[in-house]
Amino acid sequence: MKLITILGLWVALIAPSAVAGLIRLDVENLTRYDWETGEPALGGSVSFFIDETVTDSNAQADRGRYQGAIKGGQFTNFISGETYSFDVDATNYMDIESVADMFTGIALRGSFKNQLGQSFLFDLWMEATYKPDDYLHNLESSVSVWNNSVLFNLLEPMDYFEGFGASNVSFKPVSHVPESGSWGLVLMSAIVLGWRRLLRSD
Repeated sequence: MKLITILGLWVALIAPSAVAGLIRLDVENLTRYDWETGEPALGGSVSFFIDETVTDSNAQADRGRYQGAIKGGQFTNFISGETYSFDVDATNYMDIESVADMFTGIALRGSFKNQLGQSFLFDLWMEATYKPDDYLHNLESSVSVWNNSVLFNLLEPMDYFEGFGASNVSFKPVSHVPESGSWGLVLMSAIVLGWRRLLRSD
């Protein structure tokens, strides 16, 4: 009976439903001006996990606002070497605006925490190819972001970060293949189960 329970846990752990509805947004290699040299420098990269099943909460025509759509993320500042994690306790939302015959505007707003646990607001704005709706669930198939339109701000009081442009911007579904951490947990459970069986046989 215990073996069946453990097998059920493994299946639940690696089930595709664990990541159903999530898409990943990667914004790679933002540029930031180096104020000491006056030259642009490689500034950082940011990524987010977005829940495409969140309901539109905005009544405006051609504009959708998705409260709480951002479920996770990370920002790496290449200049300071610091890594920030998405603040899941802070308010966040995502806007998608279709501007007729022109472009689609995409905005993400929320907060990141630094390694000391301090929370800072961020703002990400992008423009993409036009799509005739403001739906969240078809971003990865319906838009192509113009890399030079990206603007990312992290509103720190002492070290304000402003990055622009990107070498690559992509929306893609989160893979249903478990990550290495999930497989590690499954393997560790199997080892513990085998060890307990050996102790009982003694």
